[in-house]
Amino acid sequence: VKYANTCGNDEICKSLILNNLGEPNVADAEEVITKYGDETTVSREVGSHAQTVVQLLQYKISHGEKATLSQLVKEWRSKPENAPDCVRNNPPGKEFNVEECERIVVSLLLGEILLPKVSYTAYGANMYLKLGSTGFERYPNPKVDMRFPIRREKATTTRRASTAKKTTKSKAPTTDGEGWITTNATATKKGAKRKRSTSSSAKRAKGKARKSSSSSSSSKT
Repeated sequence: VKYANTCGNDEICKSLILNNLGEPNVADAEEVITKYGDETTVSREVGSHAQTVVQLLQYKISHGEKATLSQLVKEWRSKPENAPDCVRNNPPGKEFNVEECERIVVSLLLGEILLPKVSYTAYGANMYLKLGSTGFERYPNPKVDMRFPIRREKATTTRRASTAKKTTKSKAPTTDGEGWITTNATATKKGAKRKRSTSSSAKRAKGKARKSSSSSSSSKT
């Protein structure tokens, strides 16, 4: 979980695994994160927002409500007019996206500031959150430094533009032989079937005309 939340590279992953397995002569995980973390992540200060999350959970518990991780994040990101005072005074806004908000909550779980509480039902289990005993919600100006994956906005924009071009190209109108405007291959096939149907009808009409002509000639004879 630490590796996934830190989102480091292979060196960080290897160090965390070996340290947790108790292997000797392994570089300290924190030193490796400091050395290699800048390649894929960026450091950001989230102390006030982390405290807001804890205060929000405390508010819900005091009102007899429960919350899973996703439910807590959803309410944290709700519109200010529908949120409790702690969120209204310090909303995440556009500073953090949904994934980054979830990472902050996971970090609070790793630091045991929040604790998991599993509730079993007849069909499965739900993990709700509860407060630890740190009193973090009352700390004055807490400082919490976290690393987040570097956003790849340009790459996303490029992919969207490419997808839009493909969609536009596939919807380009075409014209069949009879002048009908079609927008896809299915419509073109329908036009071809319509042609074959018209041609068959014309042939049958000609055949009937020949038969009737032959019959009238025979009767005259």
